[in-house]
Amino acid sequence: MIFQYANTNRELRLTAVPGALQTLLAQVNDRIIFQYANTNRQLAFSYPITLINDTSAPQISGVTARAAHNSVTIAWTTDEYATSTVAYGTQRGIYPHTASDVLYARQHEIVLTDLPSGTVYYFKVRGVDRSGNASESAEFHFRTSHPAYLPMVLRRR
Repeated sequence: MIFQYANTNRELRLTAVPGALQTLLAQVNDRIIFQYANTNRQLAFSYPITLINDTSAPQISGVTARAAHNSVTIAWTTDEYATSTVAYGTQRGIYPHTASDVLYARQHEIVLTDLPSGTVYYFKVRGVDRSGNASESAEFHFRTSHPAYLPMVLRRR
């Protein structure tokens, strides 16, 4: 069964599976998972690993952290579509906090907010592809900046 998003009325059109694919599908246990992803009406599908034979974990690269005084934007890229998770904490190797995005993407970005200024954080990023293959980056760190205070000058007239 193939689903196709049809129009703004949210109608779904069902079409039959092509004959060449029927033979392959007959060898796999039934398993179709639908997940409504976001307000852009994107649908994420999860397929059995035996159907697509994907055993390679996503490769993580280009990890960056852009810190502000109480937040940070962590971005990275994967070579295939994967979920996004950042595990972080204030001690090396200990990550008690996580932030995630379950949408499958190749360009990832997670924003962490309400962080104390002037604090060093250590983090790792993680991605899981549609076949369940997971990968994790090395450890990185960032420091939230101190807010800039400008001196106030008062003059009497």
